[in-house]
Amino acid sequence: MKYYVEKRNTAACLQTFCEMWKANVKPSEMSVGIILDSCSQQSGQNKADLQHVFDLLMKSDLPMNRVNYTTYIKGILQAGRFDKAAEVLEHMRKTPELSPDLVTYSTMVKGYADKGDIAGGLKWLEQMISDGISADTVVFNYLLRGCSVQAYDPLFVDVLLSKLVSLGFKPCTGSISILLKVFVKSSSWSKAFELLQSAGTRFGIAPEQRIYKQLALACHKAGETHWVHRTYKLMEEDLALRGERIDGSMHRLMRSYCKHNRSVKLKCASSLSD
Repeated sequence: MKYYVEKRNTAACLQTFCEMWKANVKPSEMSVGIILDSCSQQSGQNKADLQHVFDLLMKSDLPMNRVNYTTYIKGILQAGRFDKAAEVLEHMRKTPELSPDLVTYSTMVKGYADKGDIAGGLKWLEQMISDGISADTVVFNYLLRGCSVQAYDPLFVDVLLSKLVSLGFKPCTGSISILLKVFVKSSSWSKAFELLQSAGTRFGIAPEQRIYKQLALACHKAGETHWVHRTYKLMEEDLALRGERIDGSMHRLMRSYCKHNRSVKLKCASSLSD
C-alpha cells in the first residue's frame, strides 16, 4: 500500500486494503495510517472513500491512534466538513489515549485559515493553548496567511496581530512576509510600508533585503510609484545603519523602474549613482 501511496494511486491502495479486510488479514497501525493518508489526499467527491474507510475502522477492533485521527481530520477539513472535524477533535479531547497534540490542533487551525475563516481558526488556537499546548510560530502564521484568502480590512489584521501577540506570538521574518502579502491584497500600501518600517522596534526584526524587494515589486506591479521609491529609500537607510550593502538585484530593479518612470527618475538618481 505504501508503494501505491507514493505513486498517488489511491484506487489501488484502497483495493489492497479491502482485499486485506476480506482475507481477515488484520492491518497494523502503520497500514491504517497509510490508507487514511492515501484517502485524505483525494479531492472532491472521492473524499467519500475516506469516510468509508474510517467508518470501517471504527466498527473494527483495529488500533486507532492520535496520528490516524489527525489524518482523518485533515481529510474532512479539505472536504469542507468543518462540523465533523470539530466533532472528531472534541472526541479526541475526551479520550485520554487520543488527546490531541500540537499537530492535531495545527491541522485544525490551518484548515479553517485556508478557507479564510479566521474566527474559526482562532477559536481552535485558543482551545489548544487552554489545553496546555504551546503554539509555535507556524500555527500563528497559518492564521496570518488566512487573511490573504480575501482582502481583509487592515484594521482587522492589526487587531488579529495584537491578539496573536497577546497569546505568545513572536513574529519572524516569514511572518513579516506574510503580512506584506495580506496588506498588498487589500492595496493597503501605507500599512505595508509602516509594517516594514516598524519591524525593528515593534518585533525586534531586521528585515532581510528580500522582504524590502517583495514590497517594492508588489508596488511596482501595481503602479504605485511613490511607494516603490519610499521602500527603496527605507531599505537604503536601514542597511546603512546595519553596515550592509544593497545587493545587485535590488539595484537592477530600481534602475529598471526609474528608467521607465520619469516621475521618479530624479529621485532615484541620487540613490542609484555609482
